[in-house]
Amino acid sequence: MAVKIFGAIDIFVGLIFWIYSMLNSIGWNIIPDGLIIVLGIILLIKGLIFAIGLDFFSVLDVITAIIILISISFTLPTTAVHVIGIYLVGKGIVSLAG
Repeated sequence: MAVKIFGAIDIFVGLIFWIYSMLNSIGWNIIPDGLIIVLGIILLIKGLIFAIGLDFFSVLDVITAIIILISISFTLPTTAVHVIGIYLVGKGIVSLAG
């Protein structure tokens, strides 16, 4: 059950981050930065909890969370945003399917 909840969180974070980055790239600041910070911190905490066991994907979650938190200050390349969004949504779908 917890895996499915974490999978849903991954999908939510991936989609919101992708929408946030795409809208900010065209100058529409609809999604508040605070929401992205909270989602990045949630992903960071989730990744750190499971990274203790040296799970590869949890380490990637930590790296992804750091990049999401950095994206508040800097505009990321579109390719990086797509890769992060696809990674999180894909990981979430696999978690929900399993």
